Amino acid sequence: MTALLRPFRTHTSSTLHKNGKKIWIQTTLSPALDKDGNITMFIAVCSDITKLKDAQDMISLQNAAIQESLEYARKIQDSIQAPKKFTDFVLGQYFVVNKPKDIVSGDFYWGAEFDDYEMVMVADCTGHGVPGAFLSMLGISSLNNILSPRNVFGGQFSAAFVINEMRHKVMSSLRQYKDDLE
Repeated sequence: MTALLRPFRTHTSSTLHKNGKKIWIQTTLSPALDKDGNITMFIAVCSDITKLKDAQDMISLQNAAIQESLEYARKIQDSIQAPKKFTDFVLGQYFVVNKPKDIVSGDFYWGAEFDDYEMVMVADCTGHGVPGAFLSMLGISSLNNILSPRNVFGGQFSAAFVINEMRHKVMSSLRQYKDDLE
């Protein structure tokens, strides 16, 4: 009676097929024992894992492209945040902790200065990653529109007014009103 132990060693290597194409082979070596526990032989099982390796390579390339795209999106998102010079002037001593779950996020801070007004907003849009980043871009764009110099001067703006206007602009942009759906 011979007993097989769990695989002793696994080795992966590439070689050329007789047709000249590169293939990947995985060899698993398992010892077989007799009734006294002595190794009587080794059993080698070879498998062609070329398709698996090709799929892994494709996934790695796609992952690298996605990472590169997200890193660039982060640079864009960072560029539209309130400038450091402005936050230093308005807030004095402060710190920002922004640790996005997925490189970009729905969190943003915004600031603007108009004559005697300094306005700062810190916001947390719903969502993580790319969807949250889209919403933060939409939020910043809405704020820039609502609080542009042509709208601010002479106007009496409260925080509630600005937030409500921003909500309406975002909902309208996303076509979330009943009239927008038709």
